[in-house]
Amino acid sequence: MGPQSYLAIAQLGLGLFKAGAEIETAKAQRRADELAIFNNDTDGVRLDAQTRQRHNDRAEEYRANKSTNIAAFTTGGERAVFDGQSVKAFLKRNMDVVNKDLKRSDFMGNAEASLKRQQSMVMQQEAGARLNAAYTRAFTSTVGSIMDYSKTRVPTGKATI
Repeated sequence: MGPQSYLAIAQLGLGLFKAGAEIETAKAQRRADELAIFNNDTDGVRLDAQTRQRHNDRAEEYRANKSTNIAAFTTGGERAVFDGQSVKAFLKRNMDVVNKDLKRSDFMGNAEASLKRQQSMVMQQEAGARLNAAYTRAFTSTVGSIMDYSKTRVPTGKATI
């Protein structure tokens, strides 16, 4: 076997090595993508929890303020606290404000968490596409190396005319 044959075999080996390296790089990228997706999903769960906590905090603040207001009305000489029209209107207005605050806060929190879930789905699709592209590159590298080898190899048998 002459030096040309060794070079052809070396070229084939390097092409196969390149294909293997592309696959390993793709696997490492996939692990990084999975971690990014996990972190994004975790952010979505955190946003859901923050939304619930904001809701509960605002509702608790309302309950505390209502108790304080009722106590203030009671000590102010208002005997029939719940019978007075101005007191009823004041308490209703406070409840309406709290309900609007809660709806707005819940909507925004749910929208942020939904965005995170959408981002995770897109990231998952992109990660799959990157992995498929890497496998395709590895396959074409392998096929290209084999084709180059078959073109450059030196036949070892006797040639017939």
